[in-house]
Parts: sequence; structure tokens; C-alpha cells
Amino acid sequence: MELAMRDWLLEILEIADTGDHRLGPIRGCTFKKEIGHGGMGWVGLLRQENSGVLLACKIVPKSAPDSIASLNADRYERLLLREVESMRLLRHRNLVRLRDATNFRDCLVFTMEYCDLGNISLAMREAGGALQEQVAVGLIEQALRGLSYAHSKGIVHRDVKPENILLCSDSGARVTKVGDFGFAKLYNTAGLSHITRTGEVAGTAFFMPRKQLVNFKYVKPEVDVWAMAATLYYMLTNCPVRDFRTEVDPLKTVLNKSVVPIRKRCARVRRSLAEVIDSALVEGPRISFKTADSFRKALLSSL
Repeated sequence: MELAMRDWLLEILEIADTGDHRLGPIRGCTFKKEIGHGGMGWVGLLRQENSGVLLACKIVPKSAPDSIASLNADRYERLLLREVESMRLLRHRNLVRLRDATNFRDCLVFTMEYCDLGNISLAMREAGGALQEQVAVGLIEQALRGLSYAHSKGIVHRDVKPENILLCSDSGARVTKVGDFGFAKLYNTAGLSHITRTGEVAGTAFFMPRKQLVNFKYVKPEVDVWAMAATLYYMLTNCPVRDFRTEVDPLKTVLNKSVVPIRKRCARVRRSLAEVIDSALVEGPRISFKTADSFRKALLSSL
């Protein structure tokens, strides 16, 4: 698939240079390399030759991938277009900025700000596993600022995880940016769009609260806060919050297994920080931290 998508991008770059108005956002760009791929698309790095600006170009086929094959073609296209509209609302230092999007042939083509330092997963691999407390909390604190802004615009991400938290360099500092709002939803109009059916679920099990699995269609911002706490847990321990086994359906594990207290995974995590993280990962009867800001302030107070 990756080779086919690369060849397709090279082809449409040539078409863009002929003047096709639908491809104006990528006119004058050259392909540099592949930078990522996943269940809902493929991402390549482009360079605008007249300015030298680097762009991330995400190509999403309109035909639904196997992972969400329950969607018919019309509903899947509406889901993709909603991603565009969700991201257009968002202008914040700690959110990946959507520059433009176009509908061409059988794909949607997005151009986005390029994050040159990869994502949290890459940062962990480069560090050899778990990150130091100050580093991990510093990165998550920034991401929570971006998430808080998205929530203030009525948008729930619903797939917060290390791969969707990107890193950019800015004057020698690392800036965290939350990206990929493919499963985002205007939660204050939940039930009106008819795009997510009752009973459907999306997201990543390792970082998903039980509440999201049980009631995906009507989830509130608190599920993103829980997932951000699960991401921080993973950054500090290099382990997921639950004991997942390869022979067991991960969604069944979310339903049936409790979160393992963080100091059982890594006793080195300071107690005050561990208490905040464990509290953030409580699932019943309700999630402890309702807002990204409340969790962010509790984290900073724990250090």
C-alpha cells in the first residue's frame, strides 16, 4: 500500500503543476519521503520549492479500510470531511495545524504543518524506553493545553495516544502538538450527525477508558483526559495501563481488566505524581478529572 500511495502522490504532484485548481495547495511541491501510515491514511513529506517550507501531506482513500469496514462509503466520506471541519476550527500552539484539504479522485488530500521531531513513541525509542519524569510531564503538560483548547471548541479527540502526540523544534525547545483528529466529534451535537452509530467504537485499546468503549457515541472530553493520563503512564513505565495478552481481544481486556497502579509497574515514580496519575485513571463510577486543565494543574503541583 505504501508504495502505491507514494506513486499516487508523485502522480498528483505532476498534475498539480499543470494547473488543476483542486490541487492548488500542493502546486510547486516536491516529495521528500514517507513519514507515516496508519489505519486511516498515509503521510508523506513535501517541500514547497518557492519558499522551502516543509509540509506533511496526508492521503486518505475514500473507501473505508478494513478497520472500520462497518461504515458504508457515504458515511465514511462524511467522517473524513468532518475531520477537515474539526481541524479547521483549531488554531493553537499545541495542536497540529491543518493548512488545507482537497477532494481529488478517490482520496482526500490534507496538507498540515510538519513536526520535525516525530512523536512521543519515537522519543521513547530514542531514549531507550521510559522517559524521565520531568521530561514526560513537560511534554504532556503542553499537550493538555492543546487538548483543553480543542475541548473549548466542542471537539473530543477520542484517539489520544503516543503516536498522535507530535514534537516540533522551536528555538531549541521541543513543542508538543496533538494531531490526527480522525475520530474527533463535535460532542455538543452528539447524536445529530448520524455518523457514529450507537454500538460503534473507534480509538486505540491501550489508551482507552472503559467508558469510551461502552458509550463511544456520546463521550465527553473526560475520555481524552483519561487517555492522556494513560499516555503519561506509558511514557513513565513503557507499559500499558492494563495487562493486555496477545491471545485475548484487547477490547475485552478494556471491559474486564482494571488499571494496574503505576508504582507496581515502576517503583521509581515519585509517590505524589503516582497518586495524581492513578487518580486520573479511576474509571468508576466516574472519571476523576473532567477537564484537561484540572489534570494539568494537578500534575504540575505533584512535582
